Amino acid sequence: AVATTFSVADLAAGKVTFVHDGSNTTAASFAVTVEDDNEDGSSPTASTFNFTVSPVNDAPTLFTIGGTMSFNEGGAAASPFTSVTISADETGDSITELKLTVSGIADGADEQLTIDGTAVSLVAGSGTTTNGHGYTVTVDSGVATVTLTLAPGTTPATAETLVSGITYADLSQVPTDGPRTIKLTEIQDNGGRADGGFDTTALSFASRVVVHG
Repeated sequence: AVATTFSVADLAAGKVTFVHDGSNTTAASFAVTVEDDNEDGSSPTASTFNFTVSPVNDAPTLFTIGGTMSFNEGGAAASPFTSVTISADETGDSITELKLTVSGIADGADEQLTIDGTAVSLVAGSGTTTNGHGYTVTVDSGVATVTLTLAPGTTPATAETLVSGITYADLSQVPTDGPRTIKLTEIQDNGGRADGGFDTTALSFASRVVVHG
């Protein structure tokens, strides 16, 4: 509990501690006034204790709304993520990496995500998107994992636009019917892990795209 008064006995018993509020400030302080029941009638003098605070990185956050939607052969691509919000917590931090998976794939390179205006086939490979974001795709047992290494200085707002703009399509003339689950699994910022900080957050936002041939 937050205390406004404490005794010498409390100090001796180790009951008095200072807890930082968790903000990103680099300094903190509190004032203490010592009173001896005013036996001499004097006015107590306040003393200030000053602390230097070493801020640590907080992991970035991402929120989005998924859902279930359809992709019809030859039709418009499906947009799996809407209302995307991303925060790096610390001012000035940038987003460095995003990971997502697509499960249920069955049509090789015909199944694609469009990311930052670039068609990314869901087969093993790598490349660079329109605005310099790197991508790597690995595939195992019908699950494609896409790792996006974002361009240096990518702000949370730019990353929001990137995720919001991701679309899925199956370009096969005879697409395999069935669901594809597209899941965001990880986000990372450039704040590092010094002094116990965190730079990575596991995610589990998913959308289900049902393919109809």
